[in-house]
Amino acid sequence: MSIDNERSILYTLNENGVIAVYNVRDGNTTLEHTYATLYSDVARHYSRLRIPDFSLVNIIPTRADESRSIQLVAVTNKGDRLYFSYNRNYSNALEFKYAKAVRGRTTSQQQQASEVKDVHEAFYSKGVFILANTRSDDSDTILTLTTEQIPTTGITLDTTGSVDVQGRTYAIAEIPLFVQPAVIPTNVSELATQHIKPKREFICLSSSGIQLISKLRPIDRLERLLKENKEGWDSSGPQIKVSP
Repeated sequence: MSIDNERSILYTLNENGVIAVYNVRDGNTTLEHTYATLYSDVARHYSRLRIPDFSLVNIIPTRADESRSIQLVAVTNKGDRLYFSYNRNYSNALEFKYAKAVRGRTTSQQQQASEVKDVHEAFYSKGVFILANTRSDDSDTILTLTTEQIPTTGITLDTTGSVDVQGRTYAIAEIPLFVQPAVIPTNVSELATQHIKPKREFICLSSSGIQLISKLRPIDRLERLLKENKEGWDSSGPQIKVSP
């Protein structure tokens, strides 16, 4: 079950892969649409997945300012991301649009997509996916998948990473930012807001404790690159050299 507060829509998913869409506007709950052709639609348009090789782990609405054409994202047990549009004015209101596999520009400790076979917990919020994949009976691999648009180019870039953790992961959530909403626009690039917005942070609750995950801003990546390149640095920090 997942609710889209911005559009007043409630989505439910049953064990057979049927997605029901409810209108929860004005305090009333009415069934608007039932989508029962998920497996056949995905298998027909996306050759990587075949019935009954996959199942859905979670369904998550997108924010209204993210996309005009995508209103719902689903994550499969293999880590694939399925994107859907929803328009209550059409008979086929919920429609499968495309899918993306676990791949992209990788970071260290990257787990190969072929090894992602048992995702049991999935989180998504504004371009950031965090998936818990079973590594063994008492450990998980946390996968991070970030989709970002390169400014002025219109090109999107996927960055993936992973880290092994002890214990079974039960829940994933984002730590809210306590910043005045009026100060920070929601529909602009992180490149333009990084000087006033702190890093986005996420927590993963497992049987062994809590893991904290931070999403690096462009300025954080620049700092990391400068630290990795020790030339021009000393113990007091970065030094700026001016040529005569």
